[in-house]
Amino acid sequence: MAAEVCVLLPVKQTPSDWFRMALESLLRQTVELEILVLDASESDAISQSVYDFADARIRQITMPKSVSLTEQLNHGLQICRSEFVARADADDLNEPQRLSRQLETFRNDGDLDVLGTGLTIIDSNGNVVGPRRYPETHDAIAATTPYYNPLAHPTVMFRRSAVLSVGGYGFSGRPCQDYDLWSRLLLAGYRFANLSSCEVRYRLHSSSVKSRHVHESLQCTLAIKKMYWRREMTMGAKCRYWIERLLTGLPADQVIWLQQRWQYGQCPKV
Repeated sequence: MAAEVCVLLPVKQTPSDWFRMALESLLRQTVELEILVLDASESDAISQSVYDFADARIRQITMPKSVSLTEQLNHGLQICRSEFVARADADDLNEPQRLSRQLETFRNDGDLDVLGTGLTIIDSNGNVVGPRRYPETHDAIAATTPYYNPLAHPTVMFRRSAVLSVGGYGFSGRPCQDYDLWSRLLLAGYRFANLSSCEVRYRLHSSSVKSRHVHESLQCTLAIKKMYWRREMTMGAKCRYWIERLLTGLPADQVIWLQQRWQYGQCPKV
């Protein structure tokens, strides 16, 4: 049976045990799927893990070690075989019904193009920190985008045709390629939503991209807002913009602490 959804699973610096848990959580999904492991890791442990699972639903694509996340994802988009594409991170855990709930939502709404979910934040040991939810309706997402990224990238499912129509992922080699993509899709008239349920356990840890490149992520966020949303910013959005500019002058550990307090209510153990 043809896959109903293709999962893009880029891997680069993820510990092999976290990768195995992430892959297992995807294999437990209740839909027909194909998993593209976009492997730019420097370890044979990823290949060994794929070999150990011995599951025909997994396709491992070996990529150059120097490849960017944007390049990994765009390559996956070109070679995947399904109209519906889901994102997953190699250090997160997906709830068993995640993909089936998203597919059902798409089937019930033919106008929908991009669908995210809420998150359950976990620390490096898998302990639950708390939930994080996002605006649910298209109008709420569109109103929120000038303030902040309104979708959690590793929860998203989208129509491949919609993303390809705007040129796929951009911002090559930099963080925030998802925020850039959502902005372009919104401006092109595509429709968004988020499920209220938390379908992904998002692992926050010191080696994550967000933690390792906190200043670069802030700078890219500011660049996207300036590029796409300058004219759409309310006074509140402008105030947030300038607060984020001030944060770029703080040490990275202080920025991370403030962000975790702001977004999650407490600081996960790393």
